[in-house]
Amino acid sequence: MSEAAVIAFHNAIKKNSRIKKEIIAIRKNYPKKKLSSQDTYEILTQEIIPLAKKYNYIFSFDDYIDCQLKEEYGSLSDEDLFNISGGSIFKELGFASAASMLSLTDNQMKDI
Repeated sequence: MSEAAVIAFHNAIKKNSRIKKEIIAIRKNYPKKKLSSQDTYEILTQEIIPLAKKYNYIFSFDDYIDCQLKEEYGSLSDEDLFNISGGSIFKELGFASAASMLSLTDNQMKDI
């Protein structure tokens, strides 16, 4: 259910101009071009997930990262994710996927 909420939230960003504007405003609060894993964690847990909850999309940080990984790398089981480098490399890749969404320019956000 939580994965469905992440996907639904991503779709809502594309369709709902209010949510899109709020995502753009969040991104502007973090002007660094390259976000660290810690930056991404803080943005997701303190800004993105609460924003999603505001619009009734309920999911956890782990749900978000797992969904990003599945979207990026296909249907891997939790055991597969853990077994590859103890799962740590995939968590980093999940952060990178989330960071790439947060680093979109205004023009790129308009195209979504």
